[in-house]
Amino acid sequence: MNSLLTNRERERFASLKTVKGRRKEGLFLIEGERALGEYLDSFPNEVLVIIALEEWLERNSLRLDCFNGNVFVVSRKDLKEISSLTTIPEVIGVCRIHEKFIQPSKLLNELVIALDRVQDPGNLGTIIRIADWFGIRHIVASNDTVDCYNPKVVQSTMGALSRVNFFQVPDLSQYLHEYRQARGQVYGTFLDGQDVYDAPISTNGLIVMGNEGNGVSHAVAQEIDRRLLIPAWPQHASHVESLNVAVSTGIIVGIFRNKTKIS
Repeated sequence: MNSLLTNRERERFASLKTVKGRRKEGLFLIEGERALGEYLDSFPNEVLVIIALEEWLERNSLRLDCFNGNVFVVSRKDLKEISSLTTIPEVIGVCRIHEKFIQPSKLLNELVIALDRVQDPGNLGTIIRIADWFGIRHIVASNDTVDCYNPKVVQSTMGALSRVNFFQVPDLSQYLHEYRQARGQVYGTFLDGQDVYDAPISTNGLIVMGNEGNGVSHAVAQEIDRRLLIPAWPQHASHVESLNVAVSTGIIVGIFRNKTKIS
């Protein structure tokens, strides 16, 4: 049965547009039919609440027959207040945040991505999708990396966030130090690194990707065992200064997975 939204509920859901609100409630928003559809099709139990226009609910009545959460029928004005998007969606879902901290020593037999101060929501969303595509189960990030439950990040992950465990740590360099003490191998991308196609790399390890403009921070760089470079082609021709961090992540992870295949 569809319910009407109260003022208190409207304010609560609208607060999820902010990091503070998401952390307080332990919830995040999935905005738009395409993004929410991925969750409803693949992870229906992850969606706790659906907030939608009456016409959207009518069009999707069969799809919602097995939905066990709360459904609120709202006006466009309500959606505008709750949504963070420029184009107001017809439907918004509410999901519970699942963030599981993993001890460094528990990641030794996996390929893991670490993010150092990545700021662009679109880049983070793409990196999460890359991790999902290549079977990477965990991404660890510095505290000053953009929130993975930022609405723009959620939009661009297209459901991958439900399959990839993203967690932030207070001190990424300390986390890497503990990982190395447990005999884990840490890799990072640098403009002065070794050609990744020639470098000896393992099938498991932790790959650090740095900030869009400034790369890997000094403290984090001190904990990297092998510095890698994605070479431009041809080597001595004129090129852009650097690759986008999400593009670089895709290339690097693909090379590591190819190493796994060969092994």
